[in-house]
Amino acid sequence: MRFQVLLPLLLTSISACQTIPYQRINNQAVFTEKVIGKPLSWPGGYHVKFSPSGEISGRFPNGNVTGKWLWQDDLFCRSIRVNGISKPYECLEIEYNGAQIRFKRKDGSYFLPYRIGQSG
Repeated sequence: MRFQVLLPLLLTSISACQTIPYQRINNQAVFTEKVIGKPLSWPGGYHVKFSPSGEISGRFPNGNVTGKWLWQDDLFCRSIRVNGISKPYECLEIEYNGAQIRFKRKDGSYFLPYRIGQSG
């Protein structure tokens, strides 16, 4: 009897721990729906937001973040400044798993995943 009660709890716990796979966002409409205007964060003090007008604003541990973004072909492109220092212009693939997004560079490397809708 005890097994019958514990089995559903165990199965629920296992399914809750499964990782949701990332899926590529390859058009601006989906990117806008999932990401634009929502706070993005990563532990350690990384916070960023993309506005509908193409502005980027936020804060990293080493300073304020400002910049511009646009959608080009099927890529997210951006120019940013961190604490007044320009970073190279990049076009990136965006991947989404329902709770996080991650940015993929042309060389296949990833930025750390950002939580969506949380400010810290």
